[in-house]
Amino acid sequence: MEVDYMFQIGDNIVYPMHGAGIIEAIEEKEFSG
Repeated sequence: MEVDYMFQIGDNIVYPMHGAGIIEAIEEKEFSG
């Protein structure tokens, strides 16, 4: 199953109050609790 993400590897991003970065990987994790 292919998922369409908002970001792609290599995209430049900016998070207010946290700074700028580059997407290096996209991971999917499952948390319980």
